[in-house]
Amino acid sequence: MAPAARSLLLRSNLALDSVVGTGKHGIVLKSDVLQFIAKGGSPSPKKDVAVKSQQTSTSKTQAAGTNAAYEELPNSTIRKIIAQRLTQSKSTIPHAYMSKTIRIDRLLSLRTSVNQSGKVKVSVNDFIIKASALALMNVPEVNSFWDTKNEEVKHYGQQSDISVAVATDKGLITPIVRSAQYKPITDISTEIQELAKRARDNKLKPEEFQGGSFSVSNLGMFGIDSFSAVINPPQGAILAVGGAKKVPAFNEMTGDLVVGQEVTVTLSFDCRAVIEDDAAKFLDSFGSFLSNPHSLL
Repeated sequence: MAPAARSLLLRSNLALDSVVGTGKHGIVLKSDVLQFIAKGGSPSPKKDVAVKSQQTSTSKTQAAGTNAAYEELPNSTIRKIIAQRLTQSKSTIPHAYMSKTIRIDRLLSLRTSVNQSGKVKVSVNDFIIKASALALMNVPEVNSFWDTKNEEVKHYGQQSDISVAVATDKGLITPIVRSAQYKPITDISTEIQELAKRARDNKLKPEEFQGGSFSVSNLGMFGIDSFSAVINPPQGAILAVGGAKKVPAFNEMTGDLVVGQEVTVTLSFDCRAVIEDDAAKFLDSFGSFLSNPHSLL
C-alpha cells in the first residue's frame, strides 16, 4: 500500500483492507482510495472501531509524551534579552574562531602559593581575566568592535574592561571588571566574588554589566574540555575557556617525563573588526602570560 493511500485511509476512518488496489502487484494507490470514497464506500464497523481505537491510543501516547517532554515556565525578562542578543549576534556578526592549548603547571603552582600565603583566595579564572586584560594592551586591535552604522572598526583604546560570564537562576549575566589591566590578581578576585554574588541576587546596577570591551566565559569548572562562545555585542571578541587536563609532558629542567596540565581556550571574534593575524597575536600574548604567571603579579 502506498504511504499516501494509507494516510488517507486513516484520516477517513476507513479500514486498511477496504479498498482494492489497482497498482502494480495489487498495491493500493491514493487514487484508488479517492475513487472508493467518491462511490460512497464505507468501512466495516469492526475494522472502523479498530482503526479509531488505534488512533485514540496513538493520540494519547503522543499527548502523554508531549506532557512528559517539557514543562512550561514563565520566562524572565533577562532570558528574553539574552535570547534577543544571542540571535542578533549569531545572525548579524560573522564569527571566526581560533584555539590554543596552553600549559598551566606554573600557574597552578603559583595559585597554591598565593592562596597559602594570603587572606584572599584566588581562582584560575582571576589569572585568566588579568592575562586577557594585559594581552589586549599588547594587541589593542582585538580590543575593538565593528561600528555597523558607520561601517568601520572602533577601538576601545587603553582600557581593558573585561565582562565575565556568570550563571544565575534567571540566565547568564556578564558583570564587568573595569580597567582590569591595572588591578592586582587579589583585587580582581575580590571584585569578581562581589559582582557574582550581586548578580545572583539580582542587585547589579546597569553600569556594572552594560558595556565592557571583551568577554571571558569559563566552563572549566563544569568539566568542559573546550567550546566556542557567542560574541557579546557590541564587543568584537570573547574568550571561551575549558578545564585543565592532565597530559604527559617533559620537565623543562631535567627532561624527565612528567604529568603536566594544560587548558584549551577558543577566541570567537568578529572578523570584520579583528583580522586573523591579530587574533593569533592575542592568543600568543595571552598564552605567554598564562604560561609565565609571575608576570601577572
